[in-house]
Amino acid sequence: MSRRRSKRFLSEGDKQTFLAKAGELRTACVGMQARGPINDPFYASVSKLMEAIDGVAEVVTGRREHFYTVAHSSPPTGQGPSACQATAAEEPASLSALGADGVGRCGGE
Repeated sequence: MSRRRSKRFLSEGDKQTFLAKAGELRTACVGMQARGPINDPFYASVSKLMEAIDGVAEVVTGRREHFYTVAHSSPPTGQGPSACQATAAEEPASLSALGADGVGRCGGE
């Protein structure tokens, strides 16, 4: 008995379309987790669903973190100037941390 080869095929467009829909579902999951009690079985199930969606993202994009939000308020640790190194050109002059010379002051320096 010979096996027939499957004629099934998913194009990159198909995968990207599915990934977009999965992203919408993941966003809904985040909203449900934000409102639900942490120890609830529903919360745990939603967490597993999010993990599965992240797995799909990893297969399609190569990055499991595809849907993770990035904090825009500060650079990652060890990159960019710290608040103590800010100059008047980088921060508004109204910040109390700036001295008269425009150099950032920290801890009463």
